[in-house]
Amino acid sequence: MTNFPFLADISELPDAHEPTRAATGLERWRTAGAEAGEQRLAAALAADPVGEALLRALFGNSPFLAQCALKEVGFVHRIADAGPDAGFEAAVSDLAGACRDDANTLMRRLRLARRRVALAVGIADITGAWAVERVTGALTGFAEAALGEAVSHLLLEAAAAGEIDLAHRIGPDLANSFKDKEGFKVVVLPDVRIMVLEVPLNASVDPITGGPNPWRDKRVRQAANYAIDTDSIIKNLLTGNEERAYSPFSAGYPLPLGSLEAQYNYDPERARALLEEAGQVGFEFEILLATGLWTADTVWMPAIQQMLNDVGFKVTVDYKPLSEALSLMRENQTRGPFIFNQGGIASAGAPLGPAFAYALVATTGAPYSHAQEGDDFLPEHVAFPWRLAGVANAKIVLVGGSTRIV
Repeated sequence: MTNFPFLADISELPDAHEPTRAATGLERWRTAGAEAGEQRLAAALAADPVGEALLRALFGNSPFLAQCALKEVGFVHRIADAGPDAGFEAAVSDLAGACRDDANTLMRRLRLARRRVALAVGIADITGAWAVERVTGALTGFAEAALGEAVSHLLLEAAAAGEIDLAHRIGPDLANSFKDKEGFKVVVLPDVRIMVLEVPLNASVDPITGGPNPWRDKRVRQAANYAIDTDSIIKNLLTGNEERAYSPFSAGYPLPLGSLEAQYNYDPERARALLEEAGQVGFEFEILLATGLWTADTVWMPAIQQMLNDVGFKVTVDYKPLSEALSLMRENQTRGPFIFNQGGIASAGAPLGPAFAYALVATTGAPYSHAQEGDDFLPEHVAFPWRLAGVANAKIVLVGGSTRIV
């Protein structure tokens, strides 16, 4: 028995390779808790049978993690309670904006984030909560975030010293730092880059449960749309210059492409009601995110995950380096939804017209689509390309009962 929700799911922990170090570590743990004013937290975890086993595994197997834990009693307690995902996301999120600090503060925040990420990832690995791919993806994601803050700091210093004239394609946090500074002008260039959650409608079977695929129920797809507060994400987590999209294509295209009228405004109560009606509360799935492609992806992706979970989904996120994630998509090895960038689409004309765009993401055998020849397609999936042909001058080709656009 354990009083910590995350530890309740742990079935086995490694024994301490060095029992003496483990025993000494437990004594130092209690002392560290008292010195940090967190004596109650330290005592609660050490007194818990699974918590003590976790501490012994840390102190008896990894001197590095042991030192990190002694400096982060409250954070270790938080992981035991809420899990390594929450700990990792908090550690990375707390690093955001560090580029604007002075060099000493930046280094301190980088060291703190490194220590906490090491604990979150190490505990996830020790407890078996994360697969090795998730572990390596998290470490890569943190390295990218830390490097981004460090490079942004150098850019800020160089710009302030008059050493550079133009900084192109910088992140919103860094750009905002120059907004009100004399002698600097921030220019926001228009772009078309739609973020799409590609769901596996083509599969009849849920890869996790082996039962019917819940995504094939329209109510489940609607619930996911109603669950996400896009306007809040734009206002609070992005730059505020972004525009909402209501399909995989930008606004301005004629129906059925991009000009839907706010069909899925944020409505978490309706989302939960739809899930309940469909009998899919607790529907479990994993979203693949290619890290490094979008600004602040380690900030807005956890927000989307939480919004979906709040209405009754059970979502985890697999953060993978960009090249690895794109390879999995192209090779059709992703069983669950993935986030994909649909960008560079013009309103007409090949190859960047809507027909080309649709072919890239949603037709059979497309490089970034779940759909493959021979899949069990829903009627609406087969019908949509014919609707597209009417507005985009596209040519539809039937291939083995499925569709392609040329």
